[in-house]
Amino acid sequence: MPHHDRRRVLLIHNRNAGGGSHRRGDLVDLLECAGYGVAHADADDGLAGAMAAAAADLLVVAGGDGTVARVAALARPDGPPIAILPVGTANNIAHSLGLGRQPLDALVAGWRDARSRPFYPIDACGPWGRRRLIEGIGLGAFEAALATAPKAASLAEAREQIARMALAAPGEELLLQGGGEAIAGRFVLLEVMTIPWLGPHLSLAAADPFARGFAICVVEDDPSHRQALARWLVAPDAVGEAPVAVRFTARATITGTFCRVRLDGKLWAAEAAAEARIDLVGARDPLPFLVP
Repeated sequence: MPHHDRRRVLLIHNRNAGGGSHRRGDLVDLLECAGYGVAHADADDGLAGAMAAAAADLLVVAGGDGTVARVAALARPDGPPIAILPVGTANNIAHSLGLGRQPLDALVAGWRDARSRPFYPIDACGPWGRRRLIEGIGLGAFEAALATAPKAASLAEAREQIARMALAAPGEELLLQGGGEAIAGRFVLLEVMTIPWLGPHLSLAAADPFARGFAICVVEDDPSHRQALARWLVAPDAVGEAPVAVRFTARATITGTFCRVRLDGKLWAAEAAAEARIDLVGARDPLPFLVP
């Protein structure tokens, strides 16, 4: 295939994803052997400029959920589709798109017949400003675990840390409005999700990334509810369905007094707890993701 006929891809690579086991040169070779013309950029260095300057037909993200979310936050709804090479730890976004655990060469081969599908993020406004969220937002046990868990924790260690927070973290006094109803109370967990998988590969709710809306999962601050959540977190496959109440909506408001919030896989933190409001709406314009 002549070079000028090749589809152009911008490979965005997180060199630390998956313990750094996938070298950029190997990924470039994989894409070039499949017939693509490849430019590349580092996920942590000048990403916005590289994406704006690239004349690409496809954005290829080689990394985990954090890298995919970083690219998607900068991507244009009318821009090139995003294709994922899931080389992270949990790879929740890739699994939610049905990519499973295929070998990388099989994924790349599948792009030829793949179609672009609309992925609907959340437009979020809160004390941090405005953000496009790809995975979602949360308060309670998951947020507390993000603040205390070691960065290099395994999936099992991260699950155990969230379970400890489910038992020990203070409840969040919140008012949730969405889906035509309002709920006020103390919650040990409140998670808003665009995809079914969360954190250390936990299937919390059947959220559909291809629908303009999101799932809201709550667990009230009750000893029996805390214990049920902690048991599930440690052994989700053995226990079965997550012990959470779920509702689906395309618009919601959360108000309360808090100082930390999970925004995708990162933690936003204020200097002190303060009364605040969070407005969430399913994005009007979806992002194109390539799904084999």
